[in-house]
Amino acid sequence: MGALILGRNEMLAILLKEFRALGFQGLSLSRIAEATGLGKASLYHHFPKGKDEMALQVMKFVKDWIQSEILIPINDKEIPPKKRLSHVLKTLDQFYEKGATACVIEMMLAGDVPPSVKGIVKECVEDLREGFISLGKDFGLSNDEAKKIAEQTLIGIQGSLIISRSLNDVGVFKRQIKIIENYF
Repeated sequence: MGALILGRNEMLAILLKEFRALGFQGLSLSRIAEATGLGKASLYHHFPKGKDEMALQVMKFVKDWIQSEILIPINDKEIPPKKRLSHVLKTLDQFYEKGATACVIEMMLAGDVPPSVKGIVKECVEDLREGFISLGKDFGLSNDEAKKIAEQTLIGIQGSLIISRSLNDVGVFKRQIKIIENYF
C-alpha cells in the first residue's frame, strides 16, 4: 500500500487500529510504517510532528466519529429515545467489534502521552457523557439521575471492554450492552 493509494481517512483508520492495539507508548514508528505501507519519511511528510501528531489526529478522527455516529443520532428528537439508545449501542458494538477491540480512549491514556492528546481524550469522554445525559433526560430522568446513568453507561462500556479482553471473553461486553439497555 503506497502513499498515492492511501487516503487520509484510510491512514487514520489504520493508525486508530494500531493505537488501539498497542497504545501510545507501545506503538513504534516502525510498526506504523509497516501497517500503513509508508516509509518513515512519508509518515513525517503527513505528520511533521511524528507520533505525537499522529495520536492527536487519530483522536480528532475519533471525536468526529463520536459526533457523527453517536451524538447526532442520540440527539435526534424525532426518533423515540429507546430506538436511539438501541441504535447507539449497536453502533458502539460494531465499533468495538463486539467487545474484541480495545478502546482507544483507554489506550491513549497509558504512558507518557502528550497533553494535547489527553485533552482530546477528555473531550471525547465529556461529549459521550453529555450525549447520554441528554438521552437520559429524554427518557424522563432528572438531570442528576441522567448524569449518574450516563456515567454508569460509560463505566460499563469501558470496564466491560477491559474485562472482555482480560478474560478473552467477548460475552462480558455483550452482556454489558444488554444491561445498559435497561439503565434508562
